[in-house]
Amino acid sequence: YTQVEADAPGLFGLFQALEAGYVDAADIMFLIIFAYGFVYILTKNGTMDAALGTLVRKIGDRVQLLIPITMLILGLMASTMGIYEEVYGLFPVFVGIFVALGYDAVVGGAVIFLGVSLGYAAGTTNPYTIAIAQDIAGVELYSGMGLRWFIFIATEIIAIAYVMYYARKVKKDPTKSVLYGTDLDAIKAKSLDELQTSSMTKRQGLCLGLFFGVIL
Repeated sequence: YTQVEADAPGLFGLFQALEAGYVDAADIMFLIIFAYGFVYILTKNGTMDAALGTLVRKIGDRVQLLIPITMLILGLMASTMGIYEEVYGLFPVFVGIFVALGYDAVVGGAVIFLGVSLGYAAGTTNPYTIAIAQDIAGVELYSGMGLRWFIFIATEIIAIAYVMYYARKVKKDPTKSVLYGTDLDAIKAKSLDELQTSSMTKRQGLCLGLFFGVIL
């Protein structure tokens, strides 16, 4: 440990630092903007409804399976590929979907946030965290994989179990919701019956493929 001379910025330097910070974070800022824009387009042209309708028809009456399926998919993508900011645009979509299915906004938000956050925290092959950190530490690339997979699986199971427990409780008795009394009609998506009748066109399928292609 060695003390060095302080290099505090002056008043003008504070404004320069603000501008430099925006420049350095420009890629993330534009990524979030375009992610929201892409999801908005998919929502407006009915692609999201068609995709969810297809999934709902596949799982039948077991709509609660949307919780573990979505959380695991997002968790795996975050753990292996390092996605995080890319899913921000999905929040309003899934909140609206789960409200329409009889849950509350907390369930929709938790499915997205917990799924991707725990996956990112328990990175297995995340190139933005694990690969860089192990290279700096001078250890074998992706060593300790078994422990990280164990942590990922354990944390995802705990999160999924709790979200499903809360979701069942809220659907059975809406007064148990932490948002009980809040008007959620403005964010409600199509009803379950409407989703089940939504079919995907070729154009919507192409849009969905482009969306996941860009993320991957």
